[in-house]
Amino acid sequence: MVEHAMSNRVVIATPFTFIAILRAVEYGWREAQLAQSAQDTSELGQEMYERLSTWTDWTEHLVKMRSSLDQCVQHFNAGMSSL
Repeated sequence: MVEHAMSNRVVIATPFTFIAILRAVEYGWREAQLAQSAQDTSELGQEMYERLSTWTDWTEHLVKMRSSLDQCVQHFNAGMSSL
């Protein structure tokens, strides 16, 4: 009887073994969710790192732009005062 059930992919289970199987399935699902959460966190962390690594380049550009604008203002003011 058990061999016939197994050949048909049926597991004959008592309530105790059924509960144990359900707990094992629940544990597997929980581990899969944790793994997915870890993967999502890793991807978000990598994206944040990439964005922050370009932040220093961006701030350098802003510093250079400010310097250039300050020079433009100085040159404009010098030109206006000479008129």
